[in-house]
Amino acid sequence: MVRSIDPNLINEHLGLLLKRDAYRVIQFLQWNRGEAITSKRILFYLQERRNRGLFLSTIKSDKNSILRGIRKSIIGQETYRGFIDELRQELNEALPIRLNATRVSEADLVTMDEMKRICRLSPPRWKALAEFFWTTGARVGDLSSIKLRDCRPLIEPSGEEILVEIKIVGKGNRTRFIAIPTELYQEIRHAFGGMVYLFETEWHNQMTTSKIGKIISKIGIKYLGRRIYPHLFRHTWITAQVKAGWDIGAIAEFAGNSPEIIARVYLHSSLDRKVISDYYKQLKVA
Repeated sequence: MVRSIDPNLINEHLGLLLKRDAYRVIQFLQWNRGEAITSKRILFYLQERRNRGLFLSTIKSDKNSILRGIRKSIIGQETYRGFIDELRQELNEALPIRLNATRVSEADLVTMDEMKRICRLSPPRWKALAEFFWTTGARVGDLSSIKLRDCRPLIEPSGEEILVEIKIVGKGNRTRFIAIPTELYQEIRHAFGGMVYLFETEWHNQMTTSKIGKIISKIGIKYLGRRIYPHLFRHTWITAQVKAGWDIGAIAEFAGNSPEIIARVYLHSSLDRKVISDYYKQLKVA
């Protein structure tokens, strides 16, 4: 069986990958410097990144993206039959990555006081990022992919521009529309000055999900004294809308989830356990 793969073969098929996978594969190929790709080379790369203190979730994403890149490049090639399965097994045995199951409780959510503290102390770009997550509950991938051409003002009958509608192409290439206050949109434009994307780096490149995650993590550590992450704002937003009494179907449509997922993943964080016991006690009332 073949024990290695030519990096040029992977490079030729990068266009078949999602942007986030292609980005991670390119990082690996640059590090690899043209050597034949084996399980040992991938292992060295992942171990080096682990030694740099990166999150285990990041290392796991790197590994999976590299494996997806290899799989895409050898589709239909009989020579590589069984190669990807053996490669995955070797990596899992040599560098097992087990992430603790996490369950978000209401105590983990970003409070209004914490959000006000972030707005008061953060530099403009950090503040605008946090405010967008807080206001929309968007996924980090949604935020990073928004183009200026997908944003348009919603004109009220009075002629006022109160909201800006944004087209989101989310998971599974499903399209939905969200809206943010015009004031927030203008704040983002002033802070980021994007030329193609709404959120761009100082060098006018598309912001990666990894960079956004690092910024949010720094915000939490520096201003809140705890670690936070982009998806925590999503939990916070959905929980707040449920508590406000909005229809779960409408929340699901805005958030880009099914009502079933909203109920299974997010509602637990606002359900007081006392409600369950009280509900049961009603059966005992004569």
